[in-house]
Amino acid sequence: MPMFTKAAISILCLAACLATSAKAEEKNASLPLAKLFHKYDTYLKMASKEEPAFKPLYRVFPREGEAGVLEMSFTHNGKSVTFSTDEKGYIDYRPSQELLEANPVVTVDRPQNSMSLALTLGVLEPASTSYDMRALHDKVHTAWGQAKGLGGFMSILAPKHSNITANFGESCPTVTWSIKAQGKQIAGGSATGSVLIEFKDKVIRKADTLTFSCTPDALHL
Repeated sequence: MPMFTKAAISILCLAACLATSAKAEEKNASLPLAKLFHKYDTYLKMASKEEPAFKPLYRVFPREGEAGVLEMSFTHNGKSVTFSTDEKGYIDYRPSQELLEANPVVTVDRPQNSMSLALTLGVLEPASTSYDMRALHDKVHTAWGQAKGLGGFMSILAPKHSNITANFGESCPTVTWSIKAQGKQIAGGSATGSVLIEFKDKVIRKADTLTFSCTPDALHL
């Protein structure tokens, strides 16, 4: 299955998009669907014309404490739609173009003042402990170009250079990594939580392989 990569972990808080209901007794956070899924309509149009190399990742989380599972709902054409986040706050649900154009108001089962939103960019790349560096760079560079072309916050989140950050979960508290060229290690070491690979370095960009001691949970722009 494809893994979402984020080349340069950038979290953009969009808490200002959350608005309280006009009715005093309705205190849950709410916002238009198109605000929650920022630029997703533009992303869908791009994906209909070319194969996407990245996917926007949307997250809703409390400003304090653990993220946990959050329930969200909206009503469209008389039908109620409910979806939720995972334990880290990421939303698996994705709306259609039709729903984004209708733009119903989404209600979150938490108070408005306690919530924040985040958008990050994930490169679509199979999860592995070994990568061909040139192929990986091509994929990341394509993802970077696509994100820049969409404008808005997606363009802002795409780094100046096409780098990636490999993120590792609790099952891999310490990861050993290595980049080799012509059989010789030219970069590497050990890290906790994540490893940044900077493709702006031509030597790194032209290397042969990137290996990890365990499989990344995600690779992020």
